[in-house]
Amino acid sequence: MTLVMRTYPGDDPGLRAAGTRAAVTAMRSGRLVLAPADFHYAVITDAFSMSGVARLREVRGVIEGAAVPVFIHKRTTMHALWGRVPRDAEILARTFWPGPLTLIGKPQLSLAWTAGVSDAVALRMPLHPWMLALVAEVGPLAATGAQRPDEPAPTTLGTCDSQGVSIGLDGGELPGGPVSTVVDLRRGVEVLREGAIPAGEVMAALAREHP
Repeated sequence: MTLVMRTYPGDDPGLRAAGTRAAVTAMRSGRLVLAPADFHYAVITDAFSMSGVARLREVRGVIEGAAVPVFIHKRTTMHALWGRVPRDAEILARTFWPGPLTLIGKPQLSLAWTAGVSDAVALRMPLHPWMLALVAEVGPLAATGAQRPDEPAPTTLGTCDSQGVSIGLDGGELPGGPVSTVVDLRRGVEVLREGAIPAGEVMAALAREHP
């Protein structure tokens, strides 16, 4: 049976609140939701739902052994999800979050989840207030891009790949632009992918704190 996505517009306060409730219920049940993040839409689920993360991996083609990025809504959550938070991570989070910067650290080994992997947890604090509200309600959310194969990251709900998604939250047209910059902090500082935030700005932010 084909799953039909229920859509909630964000420009009506009542329907936005109803969409938030529906999305929270869906993710807590291990289902998938489409929602606006920074400049593009993302597919999300509860990062601590084994069935939800498994469904996300299957639908979005994220192989086992690869870390699924995790959205958080406050910097202190890094200390719960990483075994150790380097000072450079604190500096970058303080400077660029919320925003399109993904930070990779070593996991807290006691975590019972499958979004991270044995040696990596990728964290980001998205800009969009609707996404931040969802994270605040559910907790950390496993997230991937919502683009269809061979298409750019979607800026409208209608251009997202809704396969396997239960709830769609329509935040209107997003600005678009580059994907997030990815910085690996497990062994020093390494910019793995230069995206919306130039590598030079990342290194400059650290240099200001390390005279």
